[in-house]
Amino acid sequence: MNVLPIQKLKNKHIGETCFVVGTGPSLNRTNISLLNGKVVFGVNALYRSGIKCSYYAIADGKVYRAHIDNLVNLDCILFVDHNAYMIESDKKKVLDKRVLPTVFVGGRSTKVWEAGTFLKDLTKGFYGGGTVIASMCLPIAYYMGFSRVCLVGVDCDYTQGHRFDGSKTENPDGLAGGIYSDEHWKIIFQVYEIFKREFELDGRKIINCTVGGKLEVFKRQSLEEVCDLLDMSQ
Repeated sequence: MNVLPIQKLKNKHIGETCFVVGTGPSLNRTNISLLNGKVVFGVNALYRSGIKCSYYAIADGKVYRAHIDNLVNLDCILFVDHNAYMIESDKKKVLDKRVLPTVFVGGRSTKVWEAGTFLKDLTKGFYGGGTVIASMCLPIAYYMGFSRVCLVGVDCDYTQGHRFDGSKTENPDGLAGGIYSDEHWKIIFQVYEIFKREFELDGRKIINCTVGGKLEVFKRQSLEEVCDLLDMSQ
């Protein structure tokens, strides 16, 4: 298996912009063709969308097991929570078939909302954020040096369905109140507030380019506008 140490990726993208794409139903109202040629982080079942990803992250063991056969064929670097990977050690035989690198990062028992921050040195692992985007994607983007992270398809709202393709999350229980209660989303928004503060203290930005949804922590900007400005600057 082609294993890439996380240290090899530190500050690889200093000053660049990336797009972290969730799997919310809002993707069906998003012009995803705008992401062509951009640095994209995909998560969970996003491979079904056809979006070309540069990086991909899986933090949840249930999601990992449900999608392992497709993760093998991802044409990008794959980040996996070491603990999720070890849930079924026989799956190692499948990951051995991957050609492109896999990066293992160890999830810790500490939660972002408990610590009031996130681990900026990923060689020490990551704190749980209640979602793969907060647990892995945002800390990884920070570690790799991105100065601007744009969220797409991060609805933070299951009233319109779980995913863009009609499928449901493999994890039916949310945080705290369970079944994705208001208390669950309250914690998630608290986590995003922490990331907003920490990124901005370092002169970086997180922008919400999601169409609709209930995430109002970050400044909203349309994907079209962000991509136009990015293309003009290159």
